[in-house]
Amino acid sequence: MVPSSKGFTLIEMLLVIVVMAIMASLMLASISDNPLRQLEREAQRLQASLKMAADEAVLQSRELGLALTTDPLTGEPGYQFVWLDFNTDESANNPVSASGKWQPLINSPLSFYPLSDNITIGIELLLELRGDQFSLQIDRLQSASDSQLKPGLLLFSNGETTPFELTVSSTKVEQVVVLTSDGLTGIELL
Repeated sequence: MVPSSKGFTLIEMLLVIVVMAIMASLMLASISDNPLRQLEREAQRLQASLKMAADEAVLQSRELGLALTTDPLTGEPGYQFVWLDFNTDESANNPVSASGKWQPLINSPLSFYPLSDNITIGIELLLELRGDQFSLQIDRLQSASDSQLKPGLLLFSNGETTPFELTVSSTKVEQVVVLTSDGLTGIELL
């Protein structure tokens, strides 16, 4: 008769520890934030924010813009959605009067968002897609601000945007992620 064993052998315990260590290292590798994944996540967040701002512009019937700026308190770089406070003069036929000014959206999901130290955003407007009259309108709207909150691109209350190409880049990876729109259709992530 073989005596029954109550407990684990040293080999069994070591085997369990090795398996647990391998699983923990695999889980840590999948959770760790690599720079490319961080870059893609920032671009996806920016795309979602732009879509939300475009919807907000239509729902609130106001012109919104995306301003690349810094946090006034900490100096961190980031972006801020702003809205155009027309302050129209009743006697003027021009709704964008000299007193119109871009104001920050506060207490909103579209408030200032700080970027990581290694992430940068560049905006290139593709105004040639829409014509000279549209370009003049954009210039007039963008000039209604101080330099801190000057929007790089505009989201109109009629659902259109300025045609743009946004590049999101990182100092830690060579790749860039591009967001683009022709101004009439949605915002695509390339």
